[in-house]
Amino acid sequence: MKISIDIRPIQTKGNGISVYTQKICNLLKFKKEYQFLNGFYNINNSMKEKILSKLWEEIILPFKLIKNRSCIFHCTKNMGLPIMKVCKYIVTIHDLIPMIFEDEYLKTSLTKYLYYRRIKRSVYNSDIIITDSEYSKRDIIKYFDVNENKIRVVYLGVDNKFYHEDNIDLIEKVKLKYNIYGKYILGIGSNEPRKNFDTLLKAYKHLKEKYEIQEKLVVIGKAWKNSNSQLDNDVIFTGYIDESDLPIIYSGATLFVYPSLYEGFGLPPLEAMACGVPVVTSYATSIPEIVGDAAILVDPTDEKSISEAICQGLNNEFYRHELILQGYEQVEKYTWERTIRELEKVYKEAMI
Repeated sequence: MKISIDIRPIQTKGNGISVYTQKICNLLKFKKEYQFLNGFYNINNSMKEKILSKLWEEIILPFKLIKNRSCIFHCTKNMGLPIMKVCKYIVTIHDLIPMIFEDEYLKTSLTKYLYYRRIKRSVYNSDIIITDSEYSKRDIIKYFDVNENKIRVVYLGVDNKFYHEDNIDLIEKVKLKYNIYGKYILGIGSNEPRKNFDTLLKAYKHLKEKYEIQEKLVVIGKAWKNSNSQLDNDVIFTGYIDESDLPIIYSGATLFVYPSLYEGFGLPPLEAMACGVPVVTSYATSIPEIVGDAAILVDPTDEKSISEAICQGLNNEFYRHELILQGYEQVEKYTWERTIRELEKVYKEAMI
């Protein structure tokens, strides 16, 4: 049984699909039945890259699969299956975010048409669809009326580089590197509206005004738009954080807040839990499924609900301790080794 896996997403370092593909490659590369296919990939969204990537998928890829005598081809990135069917096709559709937030991601009629055309091919030309959560599975069924028996849920893993760092001197040294001083609440900044960063800022402002909390709001990422001038001294944007520093920044936080409106899986709350940090996050989409009872769940559209949950997470020491312990237990459910075991079950099933 020869299984070919599309590893082109590794070329776009740092995003979720790239990490997913890299982990699959790292954990399967020593097994002789696996082959890893790299080629032209649309990294910068240029017309030239789009054309070369399409030519690779439709012409070069099928001939590689035939030459390699592949029994299975696994596309790891939502879409990219060739029209020509030369073996069993498996595709991982992580989520349908562009469809759900059309105005944000599919801004022209042409981009909408092309996206729908390619995602439909992934759905209907595949033999098995893999997705990251039960919630995403329901979305795929809802939008494409596909038989649920065709879909397999394979959860992602939390990298073991995320751990609780208790060396205070090291934490302070890394904080200084990113101009962080004193106690802080940690969040993630993004110009994607679904990440709901504006509501986090409003909730933090409400906390400062009502409770006069001392904690700063530290935001992973660069500043965008125009932050509230009243909060300029209290909101710290870190910019890019080195991978080796990220678990330390997590570990130094008093609380991690992630009020996302939509996630196909949602790794950041689990990463924070692995670092021993209590989590406040949304009860929206896949997040409750992934975090279970190990986080404070809030309405992500209600800034007062978020601020009250933050206040509880800061001030209730017993509850904080319970959340930390439950967080450690929850994270143990999500390992990349388990992800690979589940993927290999799907590969074997596809051959039956």
